[in-house]
Amino acid sequence: MGIDKTMIKCQRNCGKLLFLSFNFLLLFTAYNSGQNMITEVYTRLGFENLGQFVLFSVGLGTAVTCTVCSSMVKYLNLKLSLIIGSLTYSLTFALGIMVAWCSVADQSDLPFICTAKPFVYMLAIFCGIVTGIGGSILFCAQNGYCTNIAEESQRGDFFGTFWSIFQSSQLLGNILALAAFGLGTSFSYFLILVFLSLASSVLFLFLPPVNYHEDTSLPPVPIDDGHSIAHNTESIPLQKQENISIFSLAVNPQMVPLVAQMVLSGFILAFYSGHFNKILFSLLPAGTIKPETQVAKVYIMLGVGELVTGFIYGRLADTLDKVLLIRLSNFFCSLAFAGTIYSLLVSQIEPAYFAAFCWGVADNSIQTMITTVIAKDWDGILEGFALFTGVQSLGCCLAFFLQVVLSRENIFIFIWISISFLIIGIFATCFLPRG
Repeated sequence: MGIDKTMIKCQRNCGKLLFLSFNFLLLFTAYNSGQNMITEVYTRLGFENLGQFVLFSVGLGTAVTCTVCSSMVKYLNLKLSLIIGSLTYSLTFALGIMVAWCSVADQSDLPFICTAKPFVYMLAIFCGIVTGIGGSILFCAQNGYCTNIAEESQRGDFFGTFWSIFQSSQLLGNILALAAFGLGTSFSYFLILVFLSLASSVLFLFLPPVNYHEDTSLPPVPIDDGHSIAHNTESIPLQKQENISIFSLAVNPQMVPLVAQMVLSGFILAFYSGHFNKILFSLLPAGTIKPETQVAKVYIMLGVGELVTGFIYGRLADTLDKVLLIRLSNFFCSLAFAGTIYSLLVSQIEPAYFAAFCWGVADNSIQTMITTVIAKDWDGILEGFALFTGVQSLGCCLAFFLQVVLSRENIFIFIWISISFLIIGIFATCFLPRG
């Protein structure tokens, strides 16, 4: 009888996981598609670096909000946080509709919003920050939801399954871009993105509610404050502190090596969203018809890498040593850089397909491992997921800022800077607790 109840509960939780995952798939089919394309699409529509401004603002909004998003999620509850967070993404796509419309409107009688470019850039920053705030709440709630529906022994599998389905949005999103730019215009493309994001928000209304709870049955985690733990009568397990600050969590000796991986994940995200996109367009022969469709084909390989990795890594995370798996993620990141550099050296886009696949593997595997470690070693505290969201966003912000500053410099400079963060990440794995 007990086994039947356990199986029924497991089936229900799997159903909740799939509903959540496919909702994120729908939302981020739109967002990841737009994220990968807007840096060059906006430039071709006459708004240079507008895409980088949007993505930088999204990262900034996420990073700033991460300090309070866990408290907001606890106050709002997980389901309402998911609904509110998802709604903010439509703003970014609505901006795309406006920019695309300005490019096809009657140039002799353009409205103010099209001629006043500083206004457009300010509006882009506002929309990006609001989306970033919503994204911080969204992912904090998502991680809390996954943690609370999974048994501890299943958390690696659950997070791997979520990330695999979720990151399939890279595959579907770029198939969408391929079809939209092949058959339609930028205006119709952004219109589709808005529809998909709003549809996802509506579907979140039907997500089964889950109450957030914290397990206080964990063994103590040492807090290195310079005194012997045996003589520190005020030492409280970090997971059990009710009002834990993400700043105190970030400097905890056991978390610091993982923070380096969080920064690296931000650079990976920013690299393939912005700089890699710029590289792909530069590799296309002059006069290529509808170059967006050629770039979308490369990004489809990135989506394939994301799809395959999540299922594999989620299952491995429950059985193999986490340090080994994180180092394997860093290895795939190295392969992605190598493939990108080789494409530039031979001035051919074909090697970029391999690089894109490796970017997908590196991106999904490192995010799966970070969330799994937080879910298992830190019992899935919302502050841990908020820290990940914030640090990753800061890494994205720094990367996009450097991309704008170095936009007219040699294309290799940003690559070498990014590789330096990979080296730091690899070195940090030496200090990760094994297990």
